[in-house]
Amino acid sequence: MTALREIGRAGLLRADEAEALAGHYRFLRRVSADLRLFGARPADTLEPAGLIPARLAKSLGFPSRKELLEEYKRRTALVRALYDRVVPT
Repeated sequence: MTALREIGRAGLLRADEAEALAGHYRFLRRVSADLRLFGARPADTLEPAGLIPARLAKSLGFPSRKELLEEYKRRTALVRALYDRVVPT
């Protein structure tokens, strides 16, 4: 979180982008932590198949597996877009 604040202060991201990125980070860390609680192995992505997404949706307060997966996809796409803009390849 400190690094995100400093990125914002350095002008690499607007303040609202840095704040949004921090929110996405907290969400994705919660997803990661809950996945470990369910016995899933650490991974870079959430696999949509199997029972785990439904369990994860319930633990995170989503009404359905589908809504969790949509939110996960939305957030990871936003993070990727910011990353690609700030860190050109």
